Parts: sequence; C-alpha cells; structure tokens
Amino acid sequence: MRGVSAPGGTRTSTVAQVLEEHLRRSGLPPDAGASEPFAVVKVGPLPYPIPNTRSRRRAVRIHDLNHLVSGYRTDREGELEISAWELASGGCGHYGAAWVLDLAGLFAGLFVCRTRTVAAFGRGRSQRNLYPHAPDDLLAMDIDEARALTDVAPLGRLARLPASVHLAVLSLAAVPVFVAMSVAWWFLYPAWLLKDIVIQESSRFPPEMSTVWNQYLAMDAWNPPRLHQRASMRSQFSAGSACSNTAPAARKLRSRCCG
Repeated sequence: MRGVSAPGGTRTSTVAQVLEEHLRRSGLPPDAGASEPFAVVKVGPLPYPIPNTRSRRRAVRIHDLNHLVSGYRTDREGELEISAWELASGGCGHYGAAWVLDLAGLFAGLFVCRTRTVAAFGRGRSQRNLYPHAPDDLLAMDIDEARALTDVAPLGRLARLPASVHLAVLSLAAVPVFVAMSVAWWFLYPAWLLKDIVIQESSRFPPEMSTVWNQYLAMDAWNPPRLHQRASMRSQFSAGSACSNTAPAARKLRSRCCG
C-alpha cells in the first residue's frame, strides 16, 4: 500500500488508504453501504434496520474514521464501545444521527458488555474524536497525523463533570432514545423486509414496467416533500397498459404496493 513520506524516510498510509483496507477486511462495500436504503445492525438474534438517511450518511463518514483512530472493531461489542467512546470524547457535534445512534449504543452497551462500555467511556474522557473535522481533510492526512488529533482532552461542559456524573447524565438521556428506537423497530423491520421482496419481485418485471418502478424506488421514502410525487408514480404504476398486461409476479407486487 502506497503512503506519504514521514520523517526519517519511512512511509505511512493516508487515512483514505487505511479506510479502504478497513472496509475490505470488515466485509463492507467500498462506499460503506451509503448507497443502501438501510444499514442493518445485529441486536441479539434480530437485525435492526436503520434508515440510511442523509444525516446518517454524513455521520458515518466520520464514524468510520473514528473506528480507525480508536481501534474499536466493527462487531457488536465494538460498535457499543465506540458509541461510549464518541460520547465521552466530545460528543457528535452537529451530526444528529450520530447522537441518536451513540446514545442508543451506550444504553445497550451498559447491559450487553458493561465493563467494556464503561472502560471505553473512561478512555474517551481523555481523548477527542474526529467529529469537529471535515471528512475530506481527514482523508487526505496520513493515519498517524489523524491519530494525533485524538491526543487532546475534549471540550465542553460535560467534559468538566466527574466521570460518573458524565456517564449518568448521558445514560439518562439515552433512555427515551432507546425506547423510541425499540418502538421504531416494529415499523422499520417490516419496511426492510418489504424492500427485499420488492427488489426480488421487480427483477422479474417486464421491460415496459422497469423504468417507472425503478424511478419510484429511487425516491427518498423518508423525505415528506416527495410523498405527493411518489403517489403520482404509484398511480402511473397501477394504471395504464403497462400494468394491465403484466406478468404474474408484477401483478403480485402491484397488489402489495398499490393497494
């Protein structure tokens, strides 16, 4: 792997290069799943699909880099640890999705792997995460320079509290977030399952239906201003000659999506 020159003639890898290798070893796609409608995490035996909104896609760019500089893995326990570490090391700045997911991760971590979660929180109290920095600037750095950015204590009022009080405040804040996400699972899980069924069924569409249906799927279902436009697409999909002479698989899918 090529890198940049460091003092003494040695060569270190850039953050972008290390990230590419990290994603490959973790079995993740090169875009870290940014093009997928959902990001799926394992919660016990069940998958938890998280809508891959614009806010989450922005946050995950820094979150992945925090994995690199902190050393926490991308398995279940590692994600719970880094949630605690990010909250303790300065919080998530203006990345709203990161706040929500980290608070839920902290709460879960206190039950799933309490000792490791508390240790990660304690470590984060003496470091600063990468959320204050621009992603593109970070990717251009060498990895040692990026790690050096964490070697300073975090700022803010919470950082000045005793560690036990700091953890207690964030744990209390995490309770409503965790409850809301638990309730949301009952809606997100069927939506995620339907997404897979839709993709499977749409692969068997006759050519004349593909354009309309693919445009419908490409719209952001989580963006309210698009609802009227999606309704118009549904009408186009459910009416006319393209739908009147469809294959059985297409008629089956039309009945699910068009009512």
